[in-house]
Amino acid sequence: IVAASLGLGPDLNDAAHSPSHAITDVALAELGRRTAMLDAISYAATQIVGGTDWRAGIQELLDRLGRATEVSRVTLFEIHEGPDRQPAESCRYDWADIGFARLSDDPRYHNIPLREPEGQLHEWAAARQRGEIVQATLRDVTGETRQTFLEHGTQAFISVPIMLRAGVWGFLGLDDCRHERQWSELEIDVLKTAAALIAGAIERADADKELRRSRERYALAARGANDGLWDWD
Repeated sequence: IVAASLGLGPDLNDAAHSPSHAITDVALAELGRRTAMLDAISYAATQIVGGTDWRAGIQELLDRLGRATEVSRVTLFEIHEGPDRQPAESCRYDWADIGFARLSDDPRYHNIPLREPEGQLHEWAAARQRGEIVQATLRDVTGETRQTFLEHGTQAFISVPIMLRAGVWGFLGLDDCRHERQWSELEIDVLKTAAALIAGAIERADADKELRRSRERYALAARGANDGLWDWD
């Protein structure tokens, strides 16, 4: 104790702020984020894939992903045919941290043409058709895409396509409006897993819908056949 007080030994305050302690804090923070992300995936697996309607649980999944990854915004866009019969995309669901605007209620983020005179939208759409992940920072983008980034304060963006057997359905996106960053392998893996679970839930819902239609057509055909027999009698 005397040695420490005279400056001859290690200072406890310095030890508490040593590089080893800083590394430990970073590791603990990363572990906490990893746990939260895995909890979000677990939720997706039970509530979305296992539920009767995937849409009922999608908002909670986006909320959990946003809090777990510590981003500013999480979006789920659907790619579809626009009013002019050209490819377009619309924000169907989203989550935004406090102080950031949501997009799903904004008409400007519905029926967005995938071809723009300047910017990256068409290029990104082609990449998603190939099942590729799209990443960009503010310094990377130009034209209308850059204007969108500036409007929302987006510093970094990543999206993972929702791939069905028939092709791309849409994409799951994350915006960071606080930091220009590179996305970690953990975040990418979590997003890919979430996207795969959403894709599976959509395909299951489509299969169930088609099965119901088939049953209805069969019931109508059977009823018509019975009516015909009664008429014959």
